[in-house]
Amino acid sequence: MSLRYIKLSGLSESESRALKSMLRIASPLLTCQWTITEKHDADLEIYSFDSAAGLKAWKNHSSTLAALLTHQSEHNDAIDIIFKKPLHKTQFAETLNLAAEQLSKHYLQLLDETNLQPIQTHKKSWLSKITDFIRIQKNRAPPSCIELASHYA
Repeated sequence: MSLRYIKLSGLSESESRALKSMLRIASPLLTCQWTITEKHDADLEIYSFDSAAGLKAWKNHSSTLAALLTHQSEHNDAIDIIFKKPLHKTQFAETLNLAAEQLSKHYLQLLDETNLQPIQTHKKSWLSKITDFIRIQKNRAPPSCIELASHYA
């Protein structure tokens, strides 16, 4: 199960507590694990336009997905997701699952665009490491003095 990060911007203390509680209650219904963070770059940033801090954060947003916590169903700004108050466990979980799906598609698209291949590592046995080392060291040794003397004689 992958881990996704949510950042809360401009939410009141009660809204933040409600979201944290809702995340805990909805966790059995989620397809991936979500955690609220302030340190990491967020996969999803939830804004509240009810505060100046939320509006300021929205103007500077750079997260992959942006969500709005509001009483309204629609909004004029280009918001990816709207969490309508009051929050309900099932709708909250379904919305986060859709967000996780969008993020997965987005990251796969980025992988395709950059032609990056996932790094596949495999452990080599000690014997294969030694044979690789011997192959590298198997370069021809410099000629000895006797070989040089017979060459020039």
